[in-house]
Amino acid sequence: MKRMRLYGVAVMLLVLLAGLQAGATGQIPEKIHYKGGTLSMSSKPLETFFTKDNPRPDSFEFYHLAQKDSVTLYRMAASSSACYRGYVGTWKVDEGALWLISLETVTKEQIPLSAFNKDWI
Repeated sequence: MKRMRLYGVAVMLLVLLAGLQAGATGQIPEKIHYKGGTLSMSSKPLETFFTKDNPRPDSFEFYHLAQKDSVTLYRMAASSSACYRGYVGTWKVDEGALWLISLETVTKEQIPLSAFNKDWI
């Protein structure tokens, strides 16, 4: 009987520890404009853009502030554990394709699309 009780306590402890591991911060979802509404999207289509030949930028904590004398000025934006990818994309479905229409930080500051690809406007 003692052995059974010890086994039960061990199982309960393992269940408790497993539950603690699952307590990660929920992530801010991407947004998608579809059929006249804006919905939350848990997939992250832009993440598939990053490859070995096109690595993910080290940080999206900086956003474009201004252009002055041919110099682009950047300012640091707040980061959040609720958005480890460092950006929130807004997408739309048009003509059967998924289009990225804007990027922003968790504090709603615009990130230029050129932060991902210098050819994007």
